[in-house]
Amino acid sequence: PARIISACAPDFLVKGGDNTPDNIPGADAVRAAGGQVLVMDYIDGFSTTKTIERIQEGE
Repeated sequence: PARIISACAPDFLVKGGDNTPDNIPGADAVRAAGGQVLVMDYIDGFSTTKTIERIQEGE
């Protein structure tokens, strides 16, 4: 993931609350390019995994 994140150079890298900014792959590259690394609180039912599951189920 870090290599892809570096290539994309996003302005923001957002991860769920079970992470810390220091253990997120690609965080250093995002910061070095002037971006921000954010850790957001988990909201039940709203996650990348759940979104992918809904797409695959045709919702």
